[in-house]
Amino acid sequence: MGAKFHLGYAPLPAPGGGGKRKRIYVEAARSIRRPLEEQDEETLAAVDRACAIAGCSREELTFGSLLISDQIGDGSSREQAASNQKVLGGWADLAVEYSNKRYRSNCISWGLLPLCRTELPDLKKGGYLLLPDVQEKISGGAVELEGVLLSSGERVIFQLGELTQEEREMLLAGGMINFYRSRG
Repeated sequence: MGAKFHLGYAPLPAPGGGGKRKRIYVEAARSIRRPLEEQDEETLAAVDRACAIAGCSREELTFGSLLISDQIGDGSSREQAASNQKVLGGWADLAVEYSNKRYRSNCISWGLLPLCRTELPDLKKGGYLLLPDVQEKISGGAVELEGVLLSSGERVIFQLGELTQEEREMLLAGGMINFYRSRG
């Protein structure tokens, strides 16, 4: 995970049903790093708002995409979506439910936070979600994480669910590869 705080950017809702929609998601997910690299004013303003809320510096903040959908992990997305999302800068999935345990496990293996909520928050395309103290909460055994929607300042509770100690360590390491690499 690397940093103490995480700022998620919602490029688009979850891809589904066909190649065109998936290509649009890939282009949007790839573009999330560009505003930071180019010092885009709107993005930097969001980062500064997040830092003010969390009481942190920019260096303590990670920035990645957030996939949002009612149900994630069905059909062809089950095997490859988590790895593809991670490669494109993702750090979390947010769903009402995951279609199966395997997809949730794949998220954890790739270092993606598997967040759930019975009602999805009002997080529109281009919106930002801040998760303060996420490393501390995961290592401390939390099953819920509190997030802040930057557009409204609303605080929202997300279910992380029960995780084994190994799964927690995987998330903190940024995924299974880093987890096993750190063990020697």
